[in-house]
Amino acid sequence: MKMPSTTKNDVKVPTVGGFFLSRRQIIRAATIFLALLLSILSANNKVSFSTLQVLKESKWKMHLFAFSCFYGCGMWVSFVSGLVMFNNLPRHIFGKLQSKLFPRYFQYSILWIGVCLAMEVYVLLESYFVKDSASSHLQLPFVQRTNLLVIMGTLIINLKLEPITTKVMFKRHIVERKIGTGNEVGVIKPAQSLLDAADPKDVEQLKLLSKEFGKLHGMSASLNLLALILGTWHTCWIGSIIRFK
Repeated sequence: MKMPSTTKNDVKVPTVGGFFLSRRQIIRAATIFLALLLSILSANNKVSFSTLQVLKESKWKMHLFAFSCFYGCGMWVSFVSGLVMFNNLPRHIFGKLQSKLFPRYFQYSILWIGVCLAMEVYVLLESYFVKDSASSHLQLPFVQRTNLLVIMGTLIINLKLEPITTKVMFKRHIVERKIGTGNEVGVIKPAQSLLDAADPKDVEQLKLLSKEFGKLHGMSASLNLLALILGTWHTCWIGSIIRFK
């Protein structure tokens, strides 16, 4: 199919880099954080400009917000967006899209789990140096603290695995294009008729690359599932400590 040619009068869509997609996203994020700040201030009995005091009065609210950002994103990417894209996009297009999505997904998740851990470190240091026993109720239990550290570990490993996995995927795409496959929608393996008609060397190379990709993708998917399982545990723990007045 011949692609339409472009002219000088065509509207060019700018390529946007960085973590945020556009200026509008920054405005939307700022609006959410403003709502968080106003919610925290309205929930406190008195307004304080002391960082420590605000943290003491709002630590669990900020913890719940930050962890929910990680957990909600993980559930959406793992069980909704990925399946929708796979079943509606040509396989190579789907792979290219995932290669752009996953680094941001892992960075985003690391950011919010990092916020949870940073608040915990702050409380622990304040409790140790100031000897404030009143801060003890702000500390996570050791088991849940370890839980968050393990989640952070799985995210960092996945962030390191992602470019290795993507590199193998793109190598496989090159071989698949030689065979004449990759444009199928909702299909993982190429049709047997294409494999029978292809060069045996290409077929053998495809098998080796598919095996390597499957191993790397399986490791990444397993680590992601582990993070969500531990996240589910932490979510249930948060629910168990909520007390309604």
